[in-house]
Amino acid sequence: MVNPAASAGVHPFDWVDDIIFMLDAETRFTFVNAYALNAWNTHPHELLGRTFADVLPVQAAAEPIAAAFQQVLMSRQRTEVETFSVGQQAWLNITVYPHEAGLIVQVKRLLRNSRSTGPADHDALTGCLTRAAFQTRMQTVALPAALAIVDLNQLKSVNSLRGHSGGDAHIRAVAHTLRAALPPAAFICRWGETSL
Repeated sequence: MVNPAASAGVHPFDWVDDIIFMLDAETRFTFVNAYALNAWNTHPHELLGRTFADVLPVQAAAEPIAAAFQQVLMSRQRTEVETFSVGQQAWLNITVYPHEAGLIVQVKRLLRNSRSTGPADHDALTGCLTRAAFQTRMQTVALPAALAIVDLNQLKSVNSLRGHSGGDAHIRAVAHTLRAALPPAAFICRWGETSL
């Protein structure tokens, strides 16, 4: 394990028990905290100066994270992304903060209900339950309960104007907004997802 106290220049983020790293405006690593180095079993010289895309293995999680980076770089407003990490077999909350030199990124492991521990129960694009997982979960819901159905009208127009990646970003944004507005015990399903 990396000992922050043993380092010549101890950064305050080295004392935080979450993965924290900083990226410049081109998403190159400029700092990685001790917790991240230990979790990733790596050394600073293996990351610093490299882009996030070069370091992160190609996976479904990479696109929404990269989109969040670009959103924060342009808007200078904090944003959050929830995604499933196949490597860690866990759901992660990734909070991206604007910084004068680029971005600060904090990664936290999320605790999820044991009935939904893997990606097969979740839509790869949004992290919402799949239709099958939702139908299974509904069998155990205590009544009374509330059910809301939300239809994204004009999604074809969004795809036409912004391309499919723009449409995907729109769907992710709606899912994120719903998740943020609902209580922790609530669950969301993407009913019309395509099989990936």
